[in-house]
Amino acid sequence: MTKWAWLIGCLVVLGGCNETVPTKPEQKPDIVIEKAPKISPEEAALYELPIRKRITKAIQLLEQGKSELARKLLDSALREQPDNRTAKRLIAQLDADPEKVLGKASYTYRVRPGESLSIIAKRLLNDPLKFVILARYNHIDNPSLLSAGQRLRIPGRRAIAKPTETQPTVPETPAARVTPAEPPAPAPQDTAVASPSPSAQQDKATSASKLAVARQLFDAGNYAVAISTLEGILDDEPSNSDAQSLLVKALRTQAKRKVQANKLEDAKNLLEKALNLAPTDDDLLTQLTNVDDQLEAEALYENGKSLAAKKHYEQAYDALSQALIYDPDLKDAARLQGKVKGKLIEQYHRKAMSLFREQRLDDAISYWDKVLKLDPANTLAPGYRARALELKQKLQHLGN
Repeated sequence: MTKWAWLIGCLVVLGGCNETVPTKPEQKPDIVIEKAPKISPEEAALYELPIRKRITKAIQLLEQGKSELARKLLDSALREQPDNRTAKRLIAQLDADPEKVLGKASYTYRVRPGESLSIIAKRLLNDPLKFVILARYNHIDNPSLLSAGQRLRIPGRRAIAKPTETQPTVPETPAARVTPAEPPAPAPQDTAVASPSPSAQQDKATSASKLAVARQLFDAGNYAVAISTLEGILDDEPSNSDAQSLLVKALRTQAKRKVQANKLEDAKNLLEKALNLAPTDDDLLTQLTNVDDQLEAEALYENGKSLAAKKHYEQAYDALSQALIYDPDLKDAARLQGKVKGKLIEQYHRKAMSLFREQRLDDAISYWDKVLKLDPANTLAPGYRARALELKQKLQHLGN
């Protein structure tokens, strides 16, 4: 081979190598994977609450203007219980156009001492939960900051005009005007500071007298009249801290009486008023949560009783079990749960026997498992379950 032939051969080989060298792939931009936002241990604990307590907490958060976290709790409740009406209603109020739902026509209402938006919504809209959309109707971000004397728009028309809700407008007369050209004359330097007018002194004496009467009523255990008297004082003098403090005590004590008399709705209304006056009182919040739990327990008990009457024992047992989670001391629910449990065990055993005769052995075993879950000491289920397992093994052996 000549020197030139050898050189040409090398160039051909090198050229082929250049053609087969893969080109560097085009570099693609890095894909940014968003990390799920971290939540605090306190927030994480909220999602572990039973559904009813989760919804109660969401309502409290909505009252504090924390609608984002409240919505998350409501969404989580609906994922577990899609038919929960309370959660659905609250989310609907967060999403709806307030004027389309409530209407543009409205009248003015002045907030009274001790009132919250939920109290106003219950009295004027027949639904305490409508405080959510009522707040949005009035562009209120934090319902808990509602104050006595604040004016609200209430949808609809006022049925009966109440003097405490509006103040008459006094027409301005020329004599009442003070123009920059005619400023009031300054008082002489040696003039003593003017003392309160006789009417102001009389009002103050009257307020003190009413407060003394309210204390006597409270000490005598006449809480209802004491509450009415104190609310009257705060209507005239919203900043009276002594009257406010005594009113919170009276509302709390009267609520305890109502709970003892099993008048839970009345107790809830009283505690909501008290909590509006003292929003940072943890004991009041605990008391209100307990009353809410009792109300939920009673509702579940009534539902369980209705289902049991229709012989829907499985659903009845679930409802009664939930009732006892909310209120373990609800004796009526405990008694009925015991009866329903007996009926349900009997129903499961009959179903298992029927499936056993049809040689649907896996289904029969699952029903005896249900029996043993309800009653681990059951004397019949273990024997029948063992026979079903034995027959299943024999049939499998024959099949092989």
